[in-house]
This record gives sequence, C-alpha cells and structure tokens, in this order.
Amino acid sequence: MNVSANRRYLEHDGKPFFYLADTSWKLLTAPNEDEVDLYLRTRKGQGFTVVMPVLATEVNRGEEDERSAFEDDGSSRPNERYFAKVDGIIRRANELDLWVALLPAWGSYVGGNDRDKPVLEEASARRYGEYVGRRYRDANVIWVNGGDRNVRDAQQLATWRALAAGLKAGDDSGKHVMTFHPPGMRPEPKDSGTSGRWFHDDEWLDFNMLQTGLRFLEEDQCARYLAEYTRAPVKPYVEGESRYENSHRNFGMPNPSGPKISAYEVRQAAYYAILCGALGHTYGCRDVWSFYVPSDVPPTRCVDMHWKEALHLKGAEQLRHWRALFETYPWHRLAPDLLTNTSANGTIGNGRNEGALVTRGAWDGRGNIRTPAAIADDASFALVYLPQQMPIWVDLTKIDGKAVDTLWYDPRTGVEHPLKRYHQKEEVRFFPPGDESESDWVLILRQA
Repeated sequence: MNVSANRRYLEHDGKPFFYLADTSWKLLTAPNEDEVDLYLRTRKGQGFTVVMPVLATEVNRGEEDERSAFEDDGSSRPNERYFAKVDGIIRRANELDLWVALLPAWGSYVGGNDRDKPVLEEASARRYGEYVGRRYRDANVIWVNGGDRNVRDAQQLATWRALAAGLKAGDDSGKHVMTFHPPGMRPEPKDSGTSGRWFHDDEWLDFNMLQTGLRFLEEDQCARYLAEYTRAPVKPYVEGESRYENSHRNFGMPNPSGPKISAYEVRQAAYYAILCGALGHTYGCRDVWSFYVPSDVPPTRCVDMHWKEALHLKGAEQLRHWRALFETYPWHRLAPDLLTNTSANGTIGNGRNEGALVTRGAWDGRGNIRTPAAIADDASFALVYLPQQMPIWVDLTKIDGKAVDTLWYDPRTGVEHPLKRYHQKEEVRFFPPGDESESDWVLILRQA
C-alpha cells in the first residue's frame, strides 16, 4: 500500500485502492472463530475493503484469559496466546481480500482524559511498536496509531511518536501506510478531531484521519472535510468515525436520548466525504463493533440489537451502491468543486456562485453546504449530491464535449434513471425525483 503521486488517495499494486472500512474495535477479543468468519464474510459481501480493530483494548464478553495484549498490567511482555489468536484473524481477513486497519493500542494506554491510567511511555511504546510492526510486516495491514484521545502534553506527543517509530522500525517492508485515530470533533478549535492537529508534518503520517462523530448532523460537515482537503502540504484524508448507525444522538447510558442515526444519515456522511475529496470512508455501528449479545451483558453505550442482526442494517447494505457509483465514475479522478463548496464569496441560498458547477441552490439559509459537487480531472463527468428535496442550478459548460447526458442515481438501490441529453450547454435547473421520504439523490453529469 502506498500514497498516490498526487497525494490524494491510496494505491495497492499500482492501482487505486477503494477504502470502505468498518469500525470493528472488538473483533480481536469478543467473537469466537466462527463469529469472526461470519463477520468478515458479511462485510466482504457488502463491499467493504477494510476492517478496523484494536489490539490492546479493554476486555469484553468474559475473555479473562485474553484480557490484554500484554501478560501483565504493564507493557513489557506481549501475550503470545493472545497474539496467536490475532494472527489467525488477520490471516483470515487477508484471505478474503480485506485489509486490516490495525490500532496497536487504544488511547487509554497513553492517556488523554482524566479517567485514563497510562501504561505506555516513550521507551515501552517504541518496544511494543517494533514487536507489532515486525509480527505483521508481511500482512495486509494499515497502521492506525492513536485511539480516540487528545494529545495533552509533550510526554504524550513523544509516546505516540515513539510508537510510530517502533512500527516503522519493526515493519521494514515498506508496504504499509500509517495514520492516527483522533478524538471526536468539537466546534472549537476548528482543527479538532483530526490527526493533522498534531502530526500533519510528521513524516510517518501518510494520511490524515478525522472523527466527525455525531456533532455534524446540522453543522457544516463539508467545511471540516474541505479544510482537510486544502491543508498544506497535501496529504490524503479519510473519515475514521462518523455517524454510528442505530445509535441515539446522545448515546450515554442508562438513558440514551434523541433520534437514532438512520441509513439516510449514514449515506449522507459517505457522499459528503468522498465528494469533498476524501480517499474513502469509514462506516460504524455500536451494536456491531461491540459484538453485542443481549443475553451476555446489559446494554452499554447505546446498543440494543444483536450484532448479527445489526450487520444487515440498511446503511451498511446501501454502501455497496455508494462504492459502485464511485468505481463507475472513478473517485480518484474527482476533485471537489471548491467554488461551490466555500462561502468565501458570500453567496448563500439562491445567490449566484459565479464560476462554479452548481451556480445556485448550493446552500441552505444558514450558509451550510447542502449539495457537494466534484468534477473529473478531464471534465468528462461530474457528480452532485442532493441530501434533500431542493432545486439546484448547474452550469453545463463545465462538462467537456458537445452534449451532456444527465441522470439521477438512487443511493438506496443503486439504480440510474436517465434524465435528458442537453445539446445546448447552459445553466439548467434540476429538482430530484421522489418525495420527502426519499429525499437524497445523486445527479450524474457526463459527456455524451
């Protein structure tokens, strides 16, 4: 695996790599061998290409004999019995052509909030990194340093960098890329929730990872994505944790509250990300990543569905259509229509967006991005995502060729609905089909 020459996406064996990941934090500890196989085969069939588990994490579902990646409460002796089990899971994932985005240690091992009791420090993090890097140097893994924690001080910064250095030293194959999993975004500071806040200029950080979480259902999520896309120097980025399907907005227990995240909101986050320049996207479901079984433990962190049932939630199933669209109209050739996706010129609502693909209707009344758009590098096609029933006006002169074919794409079914061929290239108004119950659509514009 490597970063593309233009620094916008990942490649494997010289070909663009489509990154569709699932947060599977407990995959290495909670399920048994048959359950692991069921999980991996299901996600593979749904079009996923990456799973993202944690090596050193808290115990779940009673694995007292495999409590930790370490033999004791410290970090000096890796637990060989535990790692033998991990070897088999990673091998099985690779057999199914799934990459493993592997977190060596959850953030609590280094610290970052008041509840943490850190066990890794600079020297032990370096040793542990070398051990993990060496053990999986020949596997199809992507290194994910960090684990949902802020970096509070120089000591924590040095420890994470030591872990990265250890991974690089142990993994001398040169075939693996590395990122850092950050905590969730907050309104302030504006660069919160991204690995770029601390490590963008570090040589070991090959691409940035974001965690928008649940905050950005109403806020301008695309603005955060585009800030990452335009960060200098250029590095690819991916959403690492977004809207967990079937989770309440307020997922605290014992009384979770607010509406649950639906398939529609899952789709919206995925389309926002990739049309704003992401290298791919990460899906998640709390019921799945905890491998929750109602008879085992009381509900925690807003889980209420058996993980085997939750594997087939609508959002997870519908992401196959998202992937199919961006392989048919290759994502790696798209660039965000930045004039459409910025408020720098002050155009809001129906004000004109001069020079953009979407000239009017790109904004709601608050100035938030509502219709992210992207155009191919040779202007042969473009895609516009409409998250709700709303009119937009599109400048067809932005598409190359003598005529432009237009189609609607249904993100629920993956079906294209041919619309019209335009021989006169001008500003045209579009309004999506369906009704408010089927509110999001993709407009495809392509050279006839």
